[in-house]
Parts: sequence; C-alpha cells; structure tokens
Amino acid sequence: MLKIIIILLLSIKKAIFELNLTNNINTGLIANGEQYDPIKFPYVVAIKIFSENRQKNSICTGSLIKKLYVLTAAHCVHGSDKSLIEVYQGSTNNNDHFRKVVKLYIHKDYNPESDVIKGDLSVFKLESAFPGVKKYIEIGGKPKDFANHKALKCISIGFGIIDKTGEMGSAGFMITTDVRHGETECKGYQSVQIKDTWPQYLCSEPTLPGRTKMTCPGDSGGPMICNNKLYGVCSFYINFEAGKNECGVPNMQTIHSFINYHLKWVNNIINKDDKKKDDKKDDKKDDKKGDDKKEDDKEEDDKEDDKKEGDKKKKKKKKKKKSSGNSIKPYYKFHRIVTILLYCVLIFI
Repeated sequence: MLKIIIILLLSIKKAIFELNLTNNINTGLIANGEQYDPIKFPYVVAIKIFSENRQKNSICTGSLIKKLYVLTAAHCVHGSDKSLIEVYQGSTNNNDHFRKVVKLYIHKDYNPESDVIKGDLSVFKLESAFPGVKKYIEIGGKPKDFANHKALKCISIGFGIIDKTGEMGSAGFMITTDVRHGETECKGYQSVQIKDTWPQYLCSEPTLPGRTKMTCPGDSGGPMICNNKLYGVCSFYINFEAGKNECGVPNMQTIHSFINYHLKWVNNIINKDDKKKDDKKDDKKDDKKGDDKKEDDKEEDDKEDDKKEGDKKKKKKKKKKKSSGNSIKPYYKFHRIVTILLYCVLIFI
C-alpha cells in the first residue's frame, strides 16, 4: 500500500513540473524581428539535431499540427536518425525537457544534392504530448487566396540567427511580412531554383536597404502563419541580385514551402497513423465483445446447470417424501399389533 502511495505522489510531482515548465516556456530567432509570445503561439517548437557522436548539434524550428505531430523542413533532418532529434516547446535555452521522435517522415521529392528544392517537408511523430499545449496550428491556405497579385500579411517565427554577424539570441523572434504566391511573384522567378517549381513556394517580402527583416539559419522549418493558419514552412532564401547569400542584408528573399501543394502527403501520414490506432481500438472492442459473449454463454450455461441441479433436488425431495410415507405404514401396523396384544392380555387376565 505504501509503495502505491509513493508512486502516486511521484506521478503528481512530475505532472506539476511539466505544467510549470509549459507556463514558463523558454523562448529563443529571426533577423531584425521582435520577440514572439510563446503563450499566443504555444505550438511553435525548437528542434535540436545532433551529430552521430552527439558532440555537435544544429537548430531548426517546427510547428505542432496535432498533439503528437510536428511539421518542419526536410533539409533540417535529412540523413539524421530519429534517435538524434530532440523537440522542445519553445527555445532550447535553459530547457532540458524535450520529446523524442518515434517516427520520422521525409518527403520523397526532397533531394539535398539538387539545385532545385522540392518537397522540403518533414513530419515527426513524438513519443508523447507536451502536457500544457491545448492549441495546435491548423493547416490552411489555397492558391486562390493570392489571386490577382494579392499579398497576405503573414507571421514567421523561428529560433535562428538574429543578424548578419551570426549572433544567436535568447528568445524566439517573429516578423510580419507581405507574402505572395504566383508564377512571377518571387523576385527570382526566372532563376533555376524557382522557374519550374513556383507552385510549391510562398515568397516573403524582399529585403531592402532600411528593411532587412527575414528568416535566417535556425528558422528553417518554422511556420508562416497567414489568416491564423499554417500556410508555409520556412525552406531557403536567395539573393535576387545574384550576390552573396547573407542573413539580414538587402536584396534577399525568403522562400517557404507552400503546404497546400503537399497537403495530401501530410494528411496521408497522420490519417494512416490514426487509422492504425482506430484499428487497434476496434480489435480491442472485438476482443471485449468476444469476452462478453463468452461470459454471457457461461452465464447461460451456469443458469442451465442451476436449473438441472434444481430439478435434481426437486426429484430428490420427492423421493424422500415417498420413502417417508413407506416408513410410516410399518409404524401403524406395529401400533395396531401392540394394541391387539394388550387387549388379549386384559381379556385373559
């Protein structure tokens, strides 16, 4: 009994620790952005990817699209084993509480050797949920939302570099930027990287002198949120003036993978896992039904046995009555004989 009480107390302590951790989320980056609110965006996660000897690691960003599922960029984790990945709610800074990855999916079109980036998406399934997160980001967005050269105001969030010096901050950062989608909407639309694959991309507002807000290394895989829904995943950036690719400088444009283009792939992964889960539930239900039927059959058998036993007892009772009646008759005969003898004795006396 004492053992059970100790286990319960330890479980309660662990639950309280996790809830406190969630309410004090560590945050950590985007060039020239502003600090994001982890309470408003609890579904934003930091991803730590270790080298095989675990001596080095890189950082990416991702989004919780369901309780156990994270959506991020394929280039973050391509070639890495799932055992080398840790997922944190909020920043990894001063945060030792993470979730392991039990399943890792990378889009089949992603090829790190190619100059053209396609299918830069990855989905993780986590070992367990973050206890305090009740809000997940819903995937949304369609090409028609950008019809007639329309730009949407969108938010990008990440844990990457905050300026061209490569400095890493201590809190997650976000920027609000105009986002477009279309054949000629990206500044580098004639480049090899975009010319034939533009349907897969969302293009953020290009940087200019005096306006150098953009996503940077470490922000990869992070969300592009438009109309309060997840439209894109941070993929890469290009210098549309054919200059050097740098973070937080003019003439740069960030490209996000348009999730709508790959929506079927994402949904297939989640639905397939959910179906397996439902099948297991159905199997358990069938087993329970089978057990219930066996129990009912057993009850019926028991009732039948009880009935038979009752009948036997009744028969036994009847037999006992019959034998009792037979034993009474000799008694009466004996009584009559004794009476006659006494009568005879009296007469002779």
